[in-house]
Amino acid sequence: MTEQSLQKLFADVKSTPAETNVADVSQWIDAATVPVKTTVIQKLLQKKLIIMTSIITATIIGAIIFFSNESAGKKEIKVTPVIEINTPPNISTTNPIIQNNKSENLLPITQPAIIDTPVAAKLISVQKEELQIVNETPKIINSDTNELPQKNEDYTSSGVWESTNDSLHVDTIFNGVKALVFKGRVNEKIAVNGSNRKNVTMNFNYKYKVKGIYSRKNRDCEVSYEKKDSVLTIEIDRKNLVNIGVSYSKENSSLSFEVPENIAVQIKTSFGNIDVSGLKNNDFDFQTSYGDINASALSGSINLNSSYGDIDFNDLNGKIDIKTGYGDIIGKNITVSEYMNIKSGYGDIDCQIMNPITDCELDLKTGYGKVKIKRTDLKLEAGTKLIFGVGKIKLTAKSGYGDVIIR
Repeated sequence: MTEQSLQKLFADVKSTPAETNVADVSQWIDAATVPVKTTVIQKLLQKKLIIMTSIITATIIGAIIFFSNESAGKKEIKVTPVIEINTPPNISTTNPIIQNNKSENLLPITQPAIIDTPVAAKLISVQKEELQIVNETPKIINSDTNELPQKNEDYTSSGVWESTNDSLHVDTIFNGVKALVFKGRVNEKIAVNGSNRKNVTMNFNYKYKVKGIYSRKNRDCEVSYEKKDSVLTIEIDRKNLVNIGVSYSKENSSLSFEVPENIAVQIKTSFGNIDVSGLKNNDFDFQTSYGDINASALSGSINLNSSYGDIDFNDLNGKIDIKTGYGDIIGKNITVSEYMNIKSGYGDIDCQIMNPITDCELDLKTGYGKVKIKRTDLKLEAGTKLIFGVGKIKLTAKSGYGDVIIR
């Protein structure tokens, strides 16, 4: 409907009498109406519908967001986790010591992670109790067969201490030792003493001092140990020292052991004296090239050997071998079982034997000295050779250039 049609309609309405009926009005409207696709009223209704729909949608979304935030501030959704606990392994077969040349490595036991839930706490506590080990003996793997050895089998361990600033101090303890072996150079003294303790202790001290004007190459002192099959081996390695110039140097080193009863001991050193006492019921071998040996209160199989030093001993009991190249041999209160063999290249021999003379067979010789027996039950003196007795215990004493005396 155009604007001109509407004006004509309103003019006709005003001029038409009041008795005009409905049919006449309808006829006028139909005559003035021009067909169109969409009326103004329809467009207004469509716009209102769209606006209302948008308002309703926004209201619903806002309500959802509001109530969801309020719920998140006051409530917490909990989800019970699913916990899977595997059966713990057998520690006795999965925690061996892996052996190599220089060290022993224990496989770690991995502890389970703790989950903060009541169910998990109960399950984890049970698993931790099953993983406890009480006095478990370490094991080694045989590198050839990859099989686990029997329980309580010994294993190999090793370690090294190195000097710093021309000094080194080692104070340590070794357990499970049945034999002690030492090799190396100690320029002062090596002391080995018997002990009532159950383990072997070692104490080593090294100090090097130099004064003057000199050019010096590296110097190093190392102490290493290896424990294998209950045999403990200690070695001292000293590198060569070169001081070029005018200098004065002094080196001090000492070593001491405390050893329980029934442990075999072997000590070999190129320099230094050896003092040993209180060792019982095993094999004992002490050797030094340029030092003296002092031994007391030993029982077992005893070997004392010095290339250029004196050997003094007392209260020995057992099978005895004593030898020195250029020193004297002096012994007191010696009880021999089976045999005693004593020899000095250029020194005197003077020993007091506690065995009855009737139990002994004596073979005494010297190259340029005298042979004498000075006992209360027998006194004899000869030139360079004396053989006496037919007993089961054989006593042999020989010197190249000294006297041989048995008391």
